[in-house]
Amino acid sequence: MDPIKRLERGFIIDDFTIYSKKFSKGRFVEEVNTDIHIKKGENEARILNAKIFYGRKPHYLPWVEIFNIQNQLDIGEETITYFDSTYEKQIINLFSKFLSPDGRIFIEYYADPETLYGLQSGFPPAVTRLGYILLENDFTWFKDWYFPEGFMEGGQKLQGEKTSHKKSRNRQLKQIKEEIETFLQKTDLSSKNNYLENAADRAYKFSSIKPDQ
Repeated sequence: MDPIKRLERGFIIDDFTIYSKKFSKGRFVEEVNTDIHIKKGENEARILNAKIFYGRKPHYLPWVEIFNIQNQLDIGEETITYFDSTYEKQIINLFSKFLSPDGRIFIEYYADPETLYGLQSGFPPAVTRLGYILLENDFTWFKDWYFPEGFMEGGQKLQGEKTSHKKSRNRQLKQIKEEIETFLQKTDLSSKNNYLENAADRAYKFSSIKPDQ
């Protein structure tokens, strides 16, 4: 699925249209920059910016970077929230399909308080709010870019990677399971903390994701 063509056409969620109205060339021939908007009637707002790299075979796999995310969006007289919304999940799913079977995604999280708290507190990336959405989209390897290397790198990002190799996927899922088991054993789950409770719920749900046979 080519995300550019899909975003040019736009898609509707709950009477809102998600689309891109501007594209520009990136640093490489295979890279495209775009901004994604949401609109209803004559009213619209920008949700985020994205860089899409189509890959360069056989050495470079495709990747997507999502950044400058706006959480509270005023659309006319309505205000919507992006994090944990259907809009967020559909946008990530769109890019996930583009990145299948192998590819990587980078999503800025410094404006996402729940993911920021979880990663700064040492939660396994897969049980954070954003990490679990990526896990549900078949990303099974994670890296927390909590300290960007320079000004041009932007804010903190969570990286997720896919693999089409069954052995690699099973090894990565096993590692996630071990990290989660350690997290559950060492964490005081009696603490009254909504972010911690949410992470624990995701950790228990992970048992339903099984390695390929």
